[in-house]
This record gives sequence, C-alpha cells and structure tokens, in this order.
Amino acid sequence: VSTQSTWECSCISTKMAEQRLQVLPSRMVLTSLKERYVAARTGHELLKKKSDAIKSRLQRMLKEILDVKRRVVGGLKDSFFSHTEATWAAGNINHVVIENAREATFRVKGKMLNVAGVKLPVFERATDGVPARDKDLAMLGLSKGGQSVASCKESFTKTLEDLIQLASLQTSLKTLDDALKVTNRKVNALEYVIMPQINNTIKYIMAELDEWEREDQYRIKKVKDIRQREDDEEAAQRRAKENAMDLSGILPTPSSAKNFIETRSYEVDALMDGDD
Repeated sequence: VSTQSTWECSCISTKMAEQRLQVLPSRMVLTSLKERYVAARTGHELLKKKSDAIKSRLQRMLKEILDVKRRVVGGLKDSFFSHTEATWAAGNINHVVIENAREATFRVKGKMLNVAGVKLPVFERATDGVPARDKDLAMLGLSKGGQSVASCKESFTKTLEDLIQLASLQTSLKTLDDALKVTNRKVNALEYVIMPQINNTIKYIMAELDEWEREDQYRIKKVKDIRQREDDEEAAQRRAKENAMDLSGILPTPSSAKNFIETRSYEVDALMDGDD
C-alpha cells in the first residue's frame, strides 16, 4: 500500500511539474506570476462574454437567414410567375431588355458592422449614382402588357433585395462562426492550459519559499542552541574557577603547609635544646 501511494504521489508531482512553468522560485517571480494570473483571469472573463455575445448574435442571425430564405423562395416563385404573365401579355421582352441595358440600375454597396469586436460585412442597395431609366426600357410594355411588365420588374427587384440581404447574412454568419471558433480556442487555452500552469507554478514557488523559510528557522534554532550550549559551558567553567578561588582562600596550599610544619619543628627543637 505504501509503495502504491508513493507511486501515485510521484505521478501527481510529475504531472504538476509538466503543467507548470520552468522558472526559478523567488518572491519577485511570484509577484509577476500573480499579476499574470489576474490578467489571464480578466482576459478569460472578457473572452467568455465575447463568446456569449457572438453565440446570441449567431442565433438571431440564423433565425433571420431562415426567414429571408423563405421570402427568397416565395419571391422567386412569384417573380418567375409574373415574368411568365408579362411574356404572355407583352410578348418576348427578354431580348429587348438585354439589348437596351447599358448600365446597372441596381447597385450594391458594402459597409462594416462591429459586433463584439468582430467586423461584419453588410451589403445593401445603393441609391446614389444610379443612372436614369433608359428611354427604350421606359417605352417597354407601353403598347400592351404594361401592368404585367411593371409587376414583373417590381417582383424581381424585391427578390433581388432579399438575395442581397441573404448574401450579407450568410457572409456575416461565416465571419462570426470563424470568430467564435477563434474565441473559444482562446477561452479553452486560458482555462485549461495557461491559468492551470500559472496556478501550479504559483503553488510550486510558494511551497519552495515555505520550505526555505522552514530551513532558515531550523538553521537559526540550531545556531541558537549551539550558542546557548557554548554559553552554558563557559558559565560552568567560570563557576568552577570561582569555586576553586573560594576554596584556595580557606584551605592552605601544600607549600604553606610544609613551611608551617618546618617552622613548628624548628620551634620544638629550640625548646628541647633550652631544657637541656
């Protein structure tokens, strides 16, 4: 069991080592990584909001595309039906229109629309600089079938406007879809790669700094113990010397005892000589 737990701990430590940045543990690096983590978290929140805004815009755009496609299908059906009515009423008018069409009377202009930081191309009908209606085309259907020709023209014009709107929506949809993919990749990279790496690196540096602090505390404690032991030994030696000095003041030394014995023996000899 202990071997298995040790193996699991080594696997976890190896995995965390792979998911952290290769930096030297220091307080300056720790401060820098904390700032980077705050910036990454802020960027993740902003990109998440951008992704949500793009998704909501895509949903609305899909509904608009569905409605416009339905209008285009119905408009094309009505336009070709009205063209058939105009051909039956005024004869074959196709070659007349093709021969007299010198400049485009229906023009398209484009502009950019900013949606959540994404520039979308928008197409619409241009009304400025459109040439005047040709005289030959103005006379078309004057003899017969004029109402059918006008109805056919109006129907095709409306259908063409719907087609331009559909092209604009389809292009914007493709642009938004690409932007959503890029934004989601950034969000996933921040959430599952960059932020875990920075977080694991911060934990690693804090663990190393705590280990260094414990080592410093242990080293300081050992130095204090050694100094305390040396002070105790010096104090013991000092007390021993003081006790020796106190004892030397009460008890005679060997040299003084010998002199005292010699003096007493001399005095005893002198007394004995006096008695004689």
